[in-house]
Amino acid sequence: MKKLLLMSLAAGLLLTLPAVADSSGTSGPAAQTGAGTAAPSGTPEPAADNDPNRVIRGCLSAEPWQIAPDITDRAFWESKRRLPFAARTIAGADRLLKEELVAPGDDLYLEFTRNGTRVNYEKVFNQLASAVRNLTLAACLTGEQKYISRLEQAIDLQLRLKSWVLPAHDGKLINFRGEGVTIDLGSSTTACRLAAVNRVAGPRLDPELRRRIAERLEHFIINPYDRMRTGRQTPDWWINTTNNWNAVCVANVTMVVLMSELEPERRYFILRDLFAKSRNFLRGFNPEDGYCSEGVGYWNYGFGHYLDFCLAVRLASNGRIDFYERPQNRQPAEYPERIQLAPELVPAFSDCAVTARFSKSSLGIRDYLAGVDSAWAAGLGFTTYNELARQLMLLNLPAPDQPPPEATMKLTPLSDFPSAGVFVCRPGTRFRDCRLAVAFKGGSNHEFHNHNDVGSFVVAVDGIPVLVDPGVSQYTRDTFSSKRYQNQFIGSYGHSVPLIDGRGQVDGQNTDARLEHRKVFRDQVVVTFDIAPAYSGVPGVKSLLRTFDYSRLDAGRLIVTDAGKFEKPVNFESALVTFGEVTSPAPGKLEIAYRGVRLGVTVDAGGRAFEITPQRIENHTLRQREPVTRIAVKLSEPTAEPFLRFTMVPLQ
Repeated sequence: MKKLLLMSLAAGLLLTLPAVADSSGTSGPAAQTGAGTAAPSGTPEPAADNDPNRVIRGCLSAEPWQIAPDITDRAFWESKRRLPFAARTIAGADRLLKEELVAPGDDLYLEFTRNGTRVNYEKVFNQLASAVRNLTLAACLTGEQKYISRLEQAIDLQLRLKSWVLPAHDGKLINFRGEGVTIDLGSSTTACRLAAVNRVAGPRLDPELRRRIAERLEHFIINPYDRMRTGRQTPDWWINTTNNWNAVCVANVTMVVLMSELEPERRYFILRDLFAKSRNFLRGFNPEDGYCSEGVGYWNYGFGHYLDFCLAVRLASNGRIDFYERPQNRQPAEYPERIQLAPELVPAFSDCAVTARFSKSSLGIRDYLAGVDSAWAAGLGFTTYNELARQLMLLNLPAPDQPPPEATMKLTPLSDFPSAGVFVCRPGTRFRDCRLAVAFKGGSNHEFHNHNDVGSFVVAVDGIPVLVDPGVSQYTRDTFSSKRYQNQFIGSYGHSVPLIDGRGQVDGQNTDARLEHRKVFRDQVVVTFDIAPAYSGVPGVKSLLRTFDYSRLDAGRLIVTDAGKFEKPVNFESALVTFGEVTSPAPGKLEIAYRGVRLGVTVDAGGRAFEITPQRIENHTLRQREPVTRIAVKLSEPTAEPFLRFTMVPLQ
C-alpha cells in the first residue's frame, strides 16, 4: 500500500510542481528570470516510485534551503556594506548593545484575557522581534562577535516564551497553558524569522542554541501543521480561509519547512499540502476585477506574503516551481494601480489606514516575478524591509551601483471594480485643469474587515484627502466581536452615509447595494446605487437611491444625491467626514480646508429646511491621530420622501 501511495504522489508532484500548479504547465518569462538562476529546460527526470528523496530533488533540494549566504561568506556580506540599509542597521544594533532586551511576560499575555487590550503585549513582542532582525543583519554584515552574543541573548528570550501565538489569537489560553498548539500570524512569523537566523547566522551561534531553535520550530510549527495535515489535529481555521491569514501563515510555514532539516518524505508531504492550500488566498479576490475587500493595508500584508511565498519557492527550486504564473494572480496584482486616487493616496475603505501606501518592496517583487522591468524591481537590492526573511531574499537579488529613480504608477481616468461596486474617478491627462479625484462605493456590509459604509465616498483635491473615510481603528477584543459596530469609525456614524431615525446600516449578508444606473463619458461618470438593503433594520424603507455625478470639467465637481421612499415619514440625515477645518460662509454653504487646499460644498434639500451641525468625534481609537469632524446635515422635519444633495467643487 505504501508503495502505491508513493507512486501516486510522485506522479502528482511531477505533474503539478515543476510547472505551474494552476496553469498550462509551460514556463513563462517570469520563470526564466527567477532567482538569478535561469529555470532549467525540460521536465525533471522521472523519480523512483519508492524514493521520496528523489521526488523532492526533482524540484527542490532535500537539503535545507539556504535563504542567503551564511555569515562565513565574508565576500557576500562585505559587498552589502555599501547598501543604504547597512549603516542604519548597524547603528540600530549598536543601540541594542546598550539597551535592555525585554521579553513580554505572562502578565502582559494575560492582559488581553482580562480587559481586551492587545497593544501592550504586541509592542514588547514586536520590539524583541525587531532586535533579532537587526542583530542578525548586523552580525552578518560585520562578522563581529558582539552582535552574535547579543543576538543569542535575544533569541534565548524568544525561545523561553510559553507561546509564540499572540494573546488576541489565544482567547481560551490553550497555547499559553500548554493544552495544545495552534499556528497564527505571530507564531508563524516568529518561526520564519528564527529559521532564517539559523540559516544565515547559524555557523557562529552556540550549537545548543541552534538545537533549541530547531526544537521550537518543530514544536510550534512543523509538528502541529503535520498533525493537521494528517487529520490528527483539528485544522486551524486559516488553512482554508480566503483572507490574509492564509497567505501569511502559508508563506511563513512554507519557508520554515524549506529552511529546516527534515526527513525528505515528511518534507515532501508537508510542502505538497502547503502548495495546495496557497490557492485559497487567491479565491478571496474577485476573479472579475481583483478587488481586495480587506483594504490596501491588507493587500500589502496578505498579497505581500503571497509574493514572498512565490519568491521563496522559486528561489528554493532554482526557478523550477513558479506559482506566480497562476492566472488567478493577475487581477490582484493590478489592484495597486487601480485603487489609488492619486499618487500615494488611497481610499481608506474597510480596515485601512488613511496614510496607507503600497509597499515598494511588494511592488518590486511583483514586477520581478512577472519579468517586468520597473524601477521597483530594479531597486529591490536597495530596499529595506522589516521582516528578516524578505530582507534576506532581497539581498540575494542583484543591486545596481546606484538606486534607481523613484517609480510612479500610471493611473487611468477611471477604475471600476464591479464585484464591489467601487469606482475611482481621476482627472486623467486630458483635463489638466481638473483638481478633483474621488472614490465611492456601493458594495456590501459582508466583507473581510467590514465597515458599515455602503454608499460612502472619499474626495481629494490636488491629491489631498479633504473628505475621508477615517480609516482603521486600533484593534481590541471588541474589534472582532459582537461589539464591533459600536465603534463609531466602524459603524455608519463615522462614515459619509445616511442615518435614518438615528439608525445606521446593518452588517452581514443581503446588504449589497443594487446598481441602478451607470453612465461613463469622457468628461463625466454618473452612477446610482439603491443602498436600501443596508438599512434593513429600519422599518418601511422602500428605496434609498444614492447618485454620484463626477465631472472633470473645469476644476472638477462631485454631486452626491440621496432620494428615498419610505412607508412613513422618517428623520433623515447624512454626513460629511473630514480631518479639515469647517466654516460656513453662507446658509447652506460650507468650506472645508485641509493641508493647504479647500473644498466648497453646497447643500440642497429640495426646498425643505435642514440643519448643519459640525461635531468633533473623539478619535482615540483611530490610527490617524488627527481630530475628526462629522458634518451632520439633517432635514428639520420627518418626511416619507427625503431628498438631500451635496455639490462639491475645489476652491482657489
